[in-house]
Amino acid sequence: MARKTQRNKRVIYDHDSTYEWIEWGLDKKARTLYIGPNINSEGEEQGVDAYMAEYATKGLHILGHQNKKPIRAILHTTGGVEWDGMAIYNAIRNCEAPVDIEVPGAAMSMGAVILQAGRNRYVHPDSIIMVHDGYANEAEGQTFRTQENWTRFMKDHGRFRMYEIFAKRSGHTKDFWEALCAEDTILTAKQAVDIGLADKIIYPTRRLKKSPKRQSTDRELNKWEKTLGRDIPRKNHRDKRK
Repeated sequence: MARKTQRNKRVIYDHDSTYEWIEWGLDKKARTLYIGPNINSEGEEQGVDAYMAEYATKGLHILGHQNKKPIRAILHTTGGVEWDGMAIYNAIRNCEAPVDIEVPGAAMSMGAVILQAGRNRYVHPDSIIMVHDGYANEAEGQTFRTQENWTRFMKDHGRFRMYEIFAKRSGHTKDFWEALCAEDTILTAKQAVDIGLADKIIYPTRRLKKSPKRQSTDRELNKWEKTLGRDIPRKNHRDKRK
């Protein structure tokens, strides 16, 4: 189990704690849960799927029953399957402990819906939030036999449920979100806060070391063309080669 030293009070992780974080995205000591995509054997991102829903639900169950202290959920996804996303959304909403969600990268499509389940919704300066009606794909198995059935279900239930969720957290109407979701609407972190899909932008607390100023002249570009072995397009510099 993770323990603290009296000297610097830093958390020290043993093998089991490290394995839980790397493999399951679960840090019981810090009460942190990573909700992100799985990578398949071909290195492809799976998005919001049954695996993400499984890991998130199990992790929330463990942390929620551990104690009632807030849980930090780190969310990063470009979207995926609606019902798996709603499973995560409902698991967060029904968790025994409050869940604060933080988006360091992207919360797109179903990811934007999941974000709305958080008690507090944090984004980083470079975060991207995207909302849309989604794409209707023919479901496998016997539940939906035709594309028409799936499209009808999405229109009559899935999309309007999404508008309802966005409306409740943002203060805008469902009609407003229906209009906005007709196309891919991509929002910066500031725009997400302004429109009501996030509560606060988290800015870095540590400053980066400043580099000394360097020349950015045509002569310097010519030097780097030789170094890189390719032409560098000129935009804001005069090309003195002409």
